[in-house]
Amino acid sequence: MSNYNDPNNFYFQESQRRAAENIRKQSQINDLSRLKQNEEERANRLSRELENTKNYYKKLLSKPMEEIAAANGDFKATFEKQQEIIADWIVSQKAFRELAYEFGEKLGLSQDQVREMVPEKKKAVLNNETKYNNNINFVLECNDIRKEEVEKMRTKHC
Repeated sequence: MSNYNDPNNFYFQESQRRAAENIRKQSQINDLSRLKQNEEERANRLSRELENTKNYYKKLLSKPMEEIAAANGDFKATFEKQQEIIADWIVSQKAFRELAYEFGEKLGLSQDQVREMVPEKKKAVLNNETKYNNNINFVLECNDIRKEEVEKMRTKHC
């Protein structure tokens, strides 16, 4: 009778092969487990980074535009261009107001009387009823103003 522990014994060799196979499988399981754990840690880290980035931009976007511009060079160029447009618009509005006062004065109206006419003119613009086609429809065609915003203005001024 052969000895079970004899290296030449088939059963011994088979048990050694199975043991080696089980060790290899267990090693693969351990490797996969470590990979899974590493991937979970990486996913958690990326999730935290994403959350931190989201919170950073949420905080940044709640600040005045000037502070946002200081923090972001790309935005700064856009912001400065927008500021130029707004400044030009303000100057234009002041020029039109000055012109209205001059024409009012020629008609014998005081500045207060001219200012009292403004709410009615705003209503006319918002309701597309101006004499010289200075209607809100023109603005809507030329700009990306939402209709909800126009309705808010109408509610406020009409």
